[in-house]
Amino acid sequence: MSNTNHLALSEVGKVLHKAKSGRLIIKIDENVSINHNTLLFNSSGKNIGLLNELIGPVKSPYASIILKDDKFNPISGNKIYKSNSKIQYHSNSKKIKKRKSRDK
Repeated sequence: MSNTNHLALSEVGKVLHKAKSGRLIIKIDENVSINHNTLLFNSSGKNIGLLNELIGPVKSPYASIILKDDKFNPISGNKIYKSNSKIQYHSNSKKIKKRKSRDK
């Protein structure tokens, strides 16, 4: 597959919809191995976001994707891809710590 970023991409799944939370929900194809924090791309090779979590049954999961651009307007049925190269995402953002509830 040829694309502008010269990445070797493999199909991960198809767009279902954009949730009210702003996250993209996709249906993962059968026999696809994918992990948390995987960078995802559209068919043009443009990075669209980061896999946040897998949802549903292990044999037929869905995924929630944090979009890189909030204005991204997905079309249901469009294919989503991951890179076959060893790209790793390292977040420099601060993690939110949950407060422990105090016993009264």
